[in-house]
Amino acid sequence: MKTIFLLILTLILQPVTVSAQLFSKKADAKISLQPQLTFQTIENLSGNYCQANYKDKAEDAVGQFTLNRFKPTNVRFAIPIRQWEPQNDNKSASEVYWPGFKDTGVTESLFRMLKTMKNRHGVKTFTGSIWDLPDWMVANPEEREKRKVKPEMYAEVAESIGTFLRHAKGKYGVEINYISFNEADGGYQIQFSAQEMIAFIKVAVPIIEKIGVSVKFLTGDVHRTDATVPYVSELLADESIRKYLGPISFHSWWSNTLSETAFEKIADLGKQYNLPIWCTEVGYNAFLWKTPEAHPTWLNAWEIAKIYHRVLRYSGAVVTHYWTFQDNFPLVSADTLTTYPIFQYTERLIKHFKPGTVIIDATTNDPDLWVLAGKDPKGKLFMQVLNISDWSKEVEIDNWKAKEATAALSSAAASSFDTQIIKVKSDKFRINLPPRSIAFLAMS
Repeated sequence: MKTIFLLILTLILQPVTVSAQLFSKKADAKISLQPQLTFQTIENLSGNYCQANYKDKAEDAVGQFTLNRFKPTNVRFAIPIRQWEPQNDNKSASEVYWPGFKDTGVTESLFRMLKTMKNRHGVKTFTGSIWDLPDWMVANPEEREKRKVKPEMYAEVAESIGTFLRHAKGKYGVEINYISFNEADGGYQIQFSAQEMIAFIKVAVPIIEKIGVSVKFLTGDVHRTDATVPYVSELLADESIRKYLGPISFHSWWSNTLSETAFEKIADLGKQYNLPIWCTEVGYNAFLWKTPEAHPTWLNAWEIAKIYHRVLRYSGAVVTHYWTFQDNFPLVSADTLTTYPIFQYTERLIKHFKPGTVIIDATTNDPDLWVLAGKDPKGKLFMQVLNISDWSKEVEIDNWKAKEATAALSSAAASSFDTQIIKVKSDKFRINLPPRSIAFLAMS
């Protein structure tokens, strides 16, 4: 009886085994590179250095670490106008009384940081963003958010900005290329409607230029992806200020569930007005500071990878600023500078999508595979592939014109990036992507 039972069991299992063997010969999914179909050219994947808005010193150890490792060429920082002009310098915005502006404390620390960034680290493009203003400039000083600038104070605000820019250039040798009010559409902390921003720019530019500097405003610096097009379109519709506007700028907070269309609309607006797209705060949850235990986790790296995919693949962004490259939503521990999974991910992203990289098209027959592909100035191809499913997938990649592929994989099951070399045959190779995994694939 035992022998008969084993024979029956063998016959039952045999077809399953054969079927599994046959299935393994066919890939679960395919990715095809289309290097002839190109999109935007990356200028710099960088970050924010905004501690001057939160601390009494602009620099910190985490920021120094990221400057050394990532070598950004385009940075965004906070301009602390509250500390720069705590009291009105005089009664006339057309006459500068320089002792009224304070190159001390956090402001001095910031100027020195910017000078070091330029002279020692090779930063070329500086964007200064204003979070808040001194109480004497605003109509509702008792409020912490949605603080409104008195229209009669527009000239005084412009004078304060102009003197800051002039001092940075004259004393420290740093030219600030762009300025903005951080998330002014939402009022975090200063609020300008689009029409108020237009009115301010009209007042501000002549005053800033009279002080002896020229600058452009970021177009928007909007607090979330789906709020960008309505606000920015209103700014760009006014032809009288258009020449003073720089890149269309948005923040990617709260974009997890948005469709691709929300990002593509930003790209379309950039094309319409021939303006580059910048994502000046890359992040997915603006309240992550409330849960500091989340920063060292692999899940944090996973969520940021999905946001980078959407920003770079669909919005047409050429510059990104991660929030932040300092000890605020940190990539490394502040005490030991131990790198977190999000640092390890970001370092690889920056390494592959370096300045001059052209984003290219890549198609897949599996919606669970998110593919972001690029071509470097030498013509080498590489990809970031996210397997967002809960299943392992064997993926075939074709049109890979190299003899080998270097693959670095990280997943929820194994957070560190493991590297392997894969042989390529007839411009094709296969790779097994674990569930919920990040893969960087590059020509060897």
